Amino acid sequence: MTRKRLLIALALLLGAAFLALFAAQTLPAPTPLATPKLITLTAAASPTLPGGLRIMTATPTPPAPFAFEIPTLEEPAPSQDACGFQWASQPLPELSAAVQSLLQKASLPVEAASAEAYGENCLYANGEVAYFAAMQTDYHLTLQVQSLQDEQTLGDLLYTAIQVLRQIPPQVTPGENPGLISVTLQAGQETQHFQFKEDFAARLQEEGQSGAAFYQALQNPPP
Repeated sequence: MTRKRLLIALALLLGAAFLALFAAQTLPAPTPLATPKLITLTAAASPTLPGGLRIMTATPTPPAPFAFEIPTLEEPAPSQDACGFQWASQPLPELSAAVQSLLQKASLPVEAASAEAYGENCLYANGEVAYFAAMQTDYHLTLQVQSLQDEQTLGDLLYTAIQVLRQIPPQVTPGENPGLISVTLQAGQETQHFQFKEDFAARLQEEGQSGAAFYQALQNPPP
């Protein structure tokens, strides 16, 4: 019994010594938390943030489509006096400038481009114009090319030019009938000229013709 008590007392003394030693040790100071970083987004900031997060940027506003000014034709009010019709045409300077601009934006070697309204003047007996009645809008194109023998390239250029003209809204082209397209190709001192109806060229494109076949077909339009 005495021996058991001695063992208990010894255990208590060892425990007290261990606690005293543990309390005497200096614990390391806790590591301070990192100061949060403030990320400022500027116009030059990268679209990718740390951690793989991405900044959703607004889609740039596309440029406004080419605006056409509706051509205005001088049409004096008809009078009660009789008048007779005569074939005539009137230039369309606003539309001509628009066509020139569109062809240039399509990277075509356009030297000149113009549009005109074709129809009839109603003339009084004294030769004065009572009014002009537009029937269709015709186009005249002059392209500077490298060679008149490269039919594939010529066909590709004409295909693009027709596509440009087909994009012009009908409400800005006087007259309801399909117009004529007159083309002049210039290669140095050589010149080639031909014309065809606008709806004929459109039909060729819808049929899938292009390149040399498109060029050859435009040179032999139906009457």
